[in-house]
Amino acid sequence: MRRGYLVFGLGLLAVTATAQTSPPPQQPRQPAQFRARPPELRQVEKWINSPPLTLTKLRGQVVVLHFWTFG
Repeated sequence: MRRGYLVFGLGLLAVTATAQTSPPPQQPRQPAQFRARPPELRQVEKWINSPPLTLTKLRGQVVVLHFWTFG
C-alpha cells in the first residue's frame, strides 16, 4: 500500500514538474522617444532617385541615408 502511494506521489510530482505554464502577457512596446531633433539636410548638391526632401516630409517614415565622400 505504501509503495502505491509512493509511486503515485512520484508520478504526480513528475507531471507537475514538467507541466508548461504560459508566460505572463507582455506589455506592448512603446516607440522610442528621441529628445534631440535631427539636423535638416543642407548643402545637398544632387538628389538621386527622388526630388529634394525635407524632414517634415519624411516624418513617420523609415529613412536610410547612404552617403560617401571621395578623397
